[in-house]
Amino acid sequence: MELDRLSAEASTSQGGIDAFFTLKQGQNIEVGRNLQVQVELPMETNVAALPDLAIYGQNRVYRIVDQRLQAVSIDRVGAWTSPTGERLTLVRSAQLQSGDQVLSTQLPNAVSGLLVETR
Repeated sequence: MELDRLSAEASTSQGGIDAFFTLKQGQNIEVGRNLQVQVELPMETNVAALPDLAIYGQNRVYRIVDQRLQAVSIDRVGAWTSPTGERLTLVRSAQLQSGDQVLSTQLPNAVSGLLVETR
């Protein structure tokens, strides 16, 4: 099935917007039936895919520099499901560079400068 268009407005009572799809030859779906679909969007660049536990609050992760935590502000870009089925959050930050180590578990006392040991 291929996305044809999206509705022009969102209804507050629906919690989303309507999407209209074109069915391939031989696909039959009843009119009005609700379906769960997985949409493939264009690839994002300069993003990191992180587990939800790596994100503190709404917009912070900790990278590890010289065995110490360093808070980094991030923007959430979307979500991605890995080939193994793991759901990851896509984040972007000018402060994150390729190869940076990011804390991927929740520490109740995480704060910049905290000494950590990586495994």
